[in-house]
Amino acid sequence: MKNLACQVCFITHFYLQRHGGCFQNSKLIRPINYSALVRGRPKRSVVCRSVENVKSSSVPEHPSSSDNNTTSVVDTKSHNGYSVRTVAETISDFLKRFRHPIPSIYRTIVQELLVTTHLARVSLGFQYDPVFALGFQMVTQVFFKSYPKAAEKEQLFDSICKALLLDYERIKKDAAMLEEWTKARTEQDILQAMETGGQDEISNTLYSIGQNEWFVYSRLFGLGLVRMMELCGEEANSERCKRWASALHISSLKLEQDLDTYQQSLERLKQAEQLFAELEARQKKKLAEKLAERAKRAQEEAMKAEQQEKS
Repeated sequence: MKNLACQVCFITHFYLQRHGGCFQNSKLIRPINYSALVRGRPKRSVVCRSVENVKSSSVPEHPSSSDNNTTSVVDTKSHNGYSVRTVAETISDFLKRFRHPIPSIYRTIVQELLVTTHLARVSLGFQYDPVFALGFQMVTQVFFKSYPKAAEKEQLFDSICKALLLDYERIKKDAAMLEEWTKARTEQDILQAMETGGQDEISNTLYSIGQNEWFVYSRLFGLGLVRMMELCGEEANSERCKRWASALHISSLKLEQDLDTYQQSLERLKQAEQLFAELEARQKKKLAEKLAERAKRAQEEAMKAEQQEKS
């Protein structure tokens, strides 16, 4: 099988079977005839279409040397024109960059962020945009709000971005720009920008997303939309997801699923953090009791020694 299709094809195919959504009828990935592969006599040649063999980068590692284009296709290492990083390589890259232990309740979040974003990045039609950047910033601000080692948080986020071939500084800048733009507008203004464009760069970027039939939806893009709903003073819910998805011509089902996953994950994280806070409080209480007991014993021994000296 290794000679017929790359690892990314199988990972992506499995991911799409489970999650479905707007990818189900995508032209970006050709179906694989598994029965033919098993027999060893494929009816047609299997071509990996998840490979990126272009040289322009959506988020260059050195912003000063790039242009201002935020929607070009991503860059990956190329071997003979057909190569793409695997999930394992991305995770390995992250582990080399960030060598600090990650608390257990945040470990799963980091791993899922790396895997889901990697799968979106290796799709041929992936395009970086400010909505994606805002989604990443939302995850870092909301899910890592109570991260116990504040001094390591920025390094953690930067390591995640570099492992995904993204520029953390560029993401923060674009997210802040979109955040400011969204706060100054109503939901109707934003929907109109998505449907007709406008006089500013962000309006035209949103419009171009809706007009791009090859657009690749990602979870971070969906969370960026959720954050935009909140910033314009509206509650993120199913009905609003349908309206925004319709304006952008993307799958409302996928957006609603990501909203539901986000809300459930946030609730579980809050419960876990509360549990750990209670455990930490108990440990501190036990430690304080032990120290008090030791101090009491030391005082008693000192009093005994003093009495012996007097006698």
